[in-house]
Amino acid sequence: MIKIQNIYYMLVYAFQSLNEDSYMQIAAEEFENPSDLLAAILAKGVSNQIKRGIGRDYINKEELLTTPVGRINVSESIKGNSIVRKQLYCNYDNFSENTYMNQIVKTTMLILIKSLDVSNRQKKLLKQLIMYFGNVNEVKKHDIRWNKINYHRNNSTYKMLMYICYLIIDGMIINYEEGKKTGTGIIPD
Repeated sequence: MIKIQNIYYMLVYAFQSLNEDSYMQIAAEEFENPSDLLAAILAKGVSNQIKRGIGRDYINKEELLTTPVGRINVSESIKGNSIVRKQLYCNYDNFSENTYMNQIVKTTMLILIKSLDVSNRQKKLLKQLIMYFGNVNEVKKHDIRWNKINYHRNNSTYKMLMYICYLIIDGMIINYEEGKKTGTGIIPD
């Protein structure tokens, strides 16, 4: 039987950001299952990210508008005969928090809130944090392309969060009762 605390120490070894003072409270807590531990780590990580500022990025939009914004798509406006209605197809960038990484974090928090393995205390924390992601869309858990996530200087603080989300969504934690790689039991198929 693998102790839940040992999973935490393996994660601390893998992610140096878990050595910060804000995560020390998690090291002292007792957890009944890995799902509850991962929920606590994610809740603390998201809380820290909210304090730093939720990641935002430019998202390209194409819309039919009455006032031109950005670049006007003339050929599409002519094809759609929108000029007669005094509208134009415009391409523009919108600075938004609806980024792919925020969508993954929100989806993971919703999964944990619905999970039976997560304690009510952790669910309450996640419900409080999810309010900050009101303008963020959900993404289907099976459609997430983990290898398409690019990290750079502006979003490097999301790296640990993405790996924790990966562990939760793909259920890569070994079931400590049976000793088999059956997942955490967080996501029903």
